[in-house]
Amino acid sequence: MKINKNVKTQLGNNFKISFDKLGSPICDENFHKYVLELDDATKVLKNKNGDFLNYSEMSNDEFMIARNYIDSDDVEKILEM
Repeated sequence: MKINKNVKTQLGNNFKISFDKLGSPICDENFHKYVLELDDATKVLKNKNGDFLNYSEMSNDEFMIARNYIDSDDVEKILEM
């Protein structure tokens, strides 16, 4: 499994997830806690400082605009961004 370097860094820093020599996450207690946080596909995860996690290449402002489109059931508008 190939995971983006930025995503791996954020997962390690915020959830203490470790990766094996092939780059796959190690399924330990930290990984289990992270999976439990993923209880809702529309949930915005927070980092250890309470800021939202943005794994994408879009800016935080764009991310929040897209998030608002999801919350207001205007998902199609994301394609226009």
